[in-house]
Amino acid sequence: MLSPLDKESITGPGGNPQPAHGLLRVRPFGLAYALPVPQLYINQSKRGNVMPWNGSGRYAFTESSILFNAPAVSGVYALFNDGQWIYIGEGQNLRERLLQHRRDSHNDCVNRHSPTYFAFERVADWLRVGRQDQLILAMSPLCNKRLG
Repeated sequence: MLSPLDKESITGPGGNPQPAHGLLRVRPFGLAYALPVPQLYINQSKRGNVMPWNGSGRYAFTESSILFNAPAVSGVYALFNDGQWIYIGEGQNLRERLLQHRRDSHNDCVNRHSPTYFAFERVADWLRVGRQDQLILAMSPLCNKRLG
């Protein structure tokens, strides 16, 4: 059940659905409602700064969901479970990179933690690694051993 604040943040004039920061809009069977994305949008960094996630909401980390939801564009992505950051990466083609993780990940740490969700941000090629490093420092995912 959405709180009135959540409901207002995803509906505009006349009750039309609008994008909402911090919420994932879902439309099964023509109904629009939002699912919160835990700890995905604003997190405390080690220096106490608040850093927003500027990308998508969460999607199921399944092959069909990746094919349907992940764009074939440059960006950064996060693999996670409820309340647990697992891995933050970057790629020239987000869809292909996420499918690589799903089909044949050679990262034992990611495999061991079995992510259930992914999210992404569209980021220009020349900004990708820097944005990935910002997110790794702010979110401290379990499986990122180093920056860049």
